[in-house]
Amino acid sequence: MDQTPTEVIKSVTWDDIRLATASDPTMTTLTKTIEDGFPEDRTSLDPDLRPYHQFREHLTTFDGVVLYHDRIVIPPSLRDRVLQCLHSAHQGVTQMCSRAESSSFWPGMTPAITEMRARCQACNRMAPSQPSAPPTPPISPAYPFQCIVADYFHYRGHTYLVAVDRYSNWPIVEQAARDADGLAAALRRIFVTYGISDELTSDGGPEFTSLTTATFLKNWGVNHRLTSVAFPHAN
Repeated sequence: MDQTPTEVIKSVTWDDIRLATASDPTMTTLTKTIEDGFPEDRTSLDPDLRPYHQFREHLTTFDGVVLYHDRIVIPPSLRDRVLQCLHSAHQGVTQMCSRAESSSFWPGMTPAITEMRARCQACNRMAPSQPSAPPTPPISPAYPFQCIVADYFHYRGHTYLVAVDRYSNWPIVEQAARDADGLAAALRRIFVTYGISDELTSDGGPEFTSLTTATFLKNWGVNHRLTSVAFPHAN
């Protein structure tokens, strides 16, 4: 039987979402920005709003709730509850993402689902071996360095970060320590030189999924799209 939107977020009511939206400063500012119109320059937005910029053409409001297409934008205070509901059946990431995408949305939702699934000992213990699922298509860049893909490589005893612009396929190589601080420093140099990207795609290696990296990307307003480690075709 197909899941309906009400089944997916049955633990959260419309009134819950409306009240949480009204009481959250970022969500109220987002609502006003949607109604007034987004600026073309993403950097003129508050850092908390920048992840929404790439989705701006499909964001609307209805009855005090923000919508992305026909999916409900979940306020931060309710996201853990929605994740718990999605995870209640201890399904895999693909199934949980499919359920979530029928009704719910927030920037970074898929990485949050992936992280929750990875932390669940019961899921890891009981999970059968599964074939790889088709990768989720990334957004199509409209201009250079809007979306980049990054990974590490080694050459003659040194570690480098390579970032490729998905619009032009232009590669950028930075010598970087393979830790969160080294990654943040290399990305900062890239953003200062080429402009701040809307989206970074990487695998789920520890440097890319650390709290330091998540905080850095949030402060710069960059959405982080994760693929599986050693699964390059998902990029």
